[in-house]
Amino acid sequence: MSIPTAPNTDRSPEADRAGLAWQLGIWDQIPQLYAREVDKRFAPVVEQVITRATLQPGQRVLDLGTGTGSVAIRAASLVAQQFWVNG
Repeated sequence: MSIPTAPNTDRSPEADRAGLAWQLGIWDQIPQLYAREVDKRFAPVVEQVITRATLQPGQRVLDLGTGTGSVAIRAASLVAQQFWVNG
């Protein structure tokens, strides 16, 4: 993954647009990194979270900030046959 060079720090509209483009360039690379490296490393953690939750069919689950959605997707498959996952 190549990291773009940080833009100039002046506050002109052009500099703001360049700064936003730089940030998007960085953040647009993060999902692929997570999918490739992080999610599989956290699979045991996801299973421990699910085990500790002792989820039962019919329960509702609110997943706040546990990462890429792996916990929510796993939880949803345990609590309902038809479900929605919002994240």
